Amino acid sequence: MKMNWGCYLKEFREMDPERQDLMTWFFLAMDNTRLKPMIFSKGSFGKQAEFGDDVAAWMKWLRDTFEEADRKSTELTNLELQRKPAEGEAGWESKFEVKIRVKSVSHSIRQNQFKFWNDGIDKI
Repeated sequence: MKMNWGCYLKEFREMDPERQDLMTWFFLAMDNTRLKPMIFSKGSFGKQAEFGDDVAAWMKWLRDTFEEADRKSTELTNLELQRKPAEGEAGWESKFEVKIRVKSVSHSIRQNQFKFWNDGIDKI
């Protein structure tokens, strides 16, 4: 069977700088282990279907979405870094409770030994 490839041939043309930047970003994003799963997610492909044949619009949407998420993340990080820590006793307010299960084949540890520890430790 002989294939007619003439209908698939396209004329090569120069890409504008904006599209080159978009393509460069997209290929770098595909190599990024954090972004790759999001690019190839069901939601992303659903958005690509909305754009139809306009792949550049989908890539631009991806880039804008990731940039917005990074901007928000940076903003929240900066707010957290600027937050003043509580001082005095308020700084030692109990926030977490930790339970540790200790198993030993060779030793027996009784509950009263842990009670001694718990009663004697106020803040860690």
